[in-house]
Amino acid sequence: MLFTVTLNGASEQPTPVTTAATATVAVTLDASNNVTVNGSFVNLTSNATVAHIHGPASATGTASPIASVPLTVTAATAGAVMGSGTLTAQQRGEMISGMTYLNIHSANFPNGEIRGQIQ
Repeated sequence: MLFTVTLNGASEQPTPVTTAATATVAVTLDASNNVTVNGSFVNLTSNATVAHIHGPASATGTASPIASVPLTVTAATAGAVMGSGTLTAQQRGEMISGMTYLNIHSANFPNGEIRGQIQ
């Protein structure tokens, strides 16, 4: 299963962020609950610090990061985000039902500068 996720500041919760930053990320979920993340971002207002998949949460909610899927991010205003890991059966169901999201945090926005719902 392939999800193409578009991240932007307007999707950040609980407070949208005004930023020109965007990202496009491919999230692949296989039959064994393995997740692979590959994508790129541009125009952050400051260097990226971390990226996470969070869940469960709707597009207007927030949730804790899913620790079993660690992501790495280029420490710059543009670069790559990638990682892989394994979900539980419950987390798999949440991802398939659109209840997970990906966000990239920056030095200027430590709670997240851009976000996109995985759906």
